[in-house]
Amino acid sequence: MHTDELFNARKVTRKKETVLNFGSTEDVKNHNDLYHKIVEDSDAMVFTHDLKGHLQTVNKAVINNLGYSKEELTGLYIEQLIPEKVRKEFTQQYLPMLQKDGKANGVIQLLTKTGKKKFWMYHNNVFTEAAGEPFAICFAQDITDRIEREEAQKMSSNTFQSAFDHSGIGMALISPDGKIIDVNNAVCAFTGYRKDEMLKMNFLELTHPDDNATDLNLLHKMLIKVINHYSIEKRYISKSKKILWALHTVSKVSNNDGTPKFFILQIVDITRKKQLTDELNRKNSELEAIKSGLINNINQLEELNYIIAHNLRGPANNIRMLAEMLKNKNEPEKPNTFQLEEDDIIKFLDEGSSSLLTSLNTLMDVVQISMNKTISYDSCDVRFIINEILNQLNSTIYEKSAVIRLRISNEFISYPKVFLESIFYNLISNALKYSSPNRAPEILISSYMENAKAVVSVKDNGLGLDLEKYGHKIFKLNQIFHTGHDSKGVGLFITKAQIESFGGNIQVKGKENEGMEFIVTL
Repeated sequence: MHTDELFNARKVTRKKETVLNFGSTEDVKNHNDLYHKIVEDSDAMVFTHDLKGHLQTVNKAVINNLGYSKEELTGLYIEQLIPEKVRKEFTQQYLPMLQKDGKANGVIQLLTKTGKKKFWMYHNNVFTEAAGEPFAICFAQDITDRIEREEAQKMSSNTFQSAFDHSGIGMALISPDGKIIDVNNAVCAFTGYRKDEMLKMNFLELTHPDDNATDLNLLHKMLIKVINHYSIEKRYISKSKKILWALHTVSKVSNNDGTPKFFILQIVDITRKKQLTDELNRKNSELEAIKSGLINNINQLEELNYIIAHNLRGPANNIRMLAEMLKNKNEPEKPNTFQLEEDDIIKFLDEGSSSLLTSLNTLMDVVQISMNKTISYDSCDVRFIINEILNQLNSTIYEKSAVIRLRISNEFISYPKVFLESIFYNLISNALKYSSPNRAPEILISSYMENAKAVVSVKDNGLGLDLEKYGHKIFKLNQIFHTGHDSKGVGLFITKAQIESFGGNIQVKGKENEGMEFIVTL
């Protein structure tokens, strides 16, 4: 029978009711049988219940989905199939909505016969048969798999977010154009910026200008898929303009088409480690120089010992013997086997003392020659040494906004390199350490020749010192003139000792609150 013929219904209106006339009784029967088959074999879950929630009919899809028999289900109320945790909420909302609006849509949780949780998306409407009680016809689709995937994805997202927010190391999400998408508390603590401030910034604003090129080059390699991630040590600029060091690790998250979605950045603060490493390297260099000097001194002392024992023994014995003769001459009770006249004794004493003095002068010449041979003098590139030291002090220079000027007219100095480095380091670091809080540090470093000797100087505009009051103490050990600067009163003492050990001298000029100038003649 053609569908148009099957549903060839005649609409008849009586008062306010609408009745559908499907023709003959056989047509109606055929119509009901067809609809029963469609509903029963449908993949969609179809069922009916009265307005109290008592199940009346269910199709095979409902039975298969929940695992109950038809008889078991038609004897239950819907609320009996709902987990106890959400049952009250369902009964307070679902049935009143049906009764009020005549329809209800949404997602419902149900339990199968084995206790497994199911999620149905439903669309239900209320119908009334002629002279019958109203009932709900319900259409539902099982969306359990979709809900579980969404919950798993949400849990994964929440887990990542929790790990991101509460990580002990800094983490940030950066867009391909460098905009900061998100940062955790550790990044804020590291840089000194609030999160809302950072979300308005480009990440390059946090990077030390000298490190931008390296970072961008590695990011480019990641974008063209040469590398998948990278780690480098790089410098950051904090909100207070301090230079901070970090182990900087970057990885990429891509879209489905392979284009970058965002970068994940991890930041481990290694500022203190870098400071300690630089300090350790400097101290090691100084210790190596001291060690070398001590070894030379020991060798010289051993050599001097031998020379003294060898060269002075003869003259010293002669003088002793002549002295005994003079003594015995005035004591007749002590006869001598060998007698000399007094004039001869004086003559021999004069000759012996002259020989002893000659030996001493010869020993001094030997020591001087020995020192000149054993101590290595280098052709020191002054500008290179100063720049190396300024790089070591870069963080302090940047933090204090110090202006460093060089006036180098004597480019090379013949001097032991490690000692010249130590002299420059102590003088420049002191100029930065004792800067005035009322003005930015300005430091002038000079190198020139004067009276055929190499001269270097370091001049600053810092705290200065009353030289009339403290000038005689400035190079003494353990003398501290400015508190609160982590000073031990050792640096200038060591510097003066180093300079004088190679025949040089150091002078100081300056006034309190105006600055100091240290002038070293090498």
